[in-house]
Amino acid sequence: MIRDCETKDIPALVAMSKTFWQYTLYKDEEFQEDAVEGMIKATMEDNLCIVYDVKGIVQGFVCGVKGYLMANFDVSVGTELAWWVNKDFRNSSAGLKLLKAIENRARELNIKYWNMAYMQSSMPESIKRIYESMGYKENESLYTRVL
Repeated sequence: MIRDCETKDIPALVAMSKTFWQYTLYKDEEFQEDAVEGMIKATMEDNLCIVYDVKGIVQGFVCGVKGYLMANFDVSVGTELAWWVNKDFRNSSAGLKLLKAIENRARELNIKYWNMAYMQSSMPESIKRIYESMGYKENESLYTRVL
């Protein structure tokens, strides 16, 4: 079942985020559970945190933030912060259901543009195919350098 994230779900989202963290370029940095909890609460307040619940157990989530176009404050833009589905549910429709749910929520919040990211270290070709099949167009790329 797809539903809004609730306070009781936060520990599960923190745990999934910790697993996700190991796939990122930042994995050598300290994982601060309170920082993740704060991020999750902020996305919940903005109504941009949705979970995939299977028999009362959260198996995936998506969350994002709302902002505005740099040159036009009348146009809202949303950006995904995290999109994760536990391994046992990746070959199901869970990921697509979450993606469609966050898009629908963004529409309800009058967000005109929704941005999704993918990491080179986590199924990039599969994720790109999903995005393109849903009408996403590659717009910007992000490069990271350790300073």
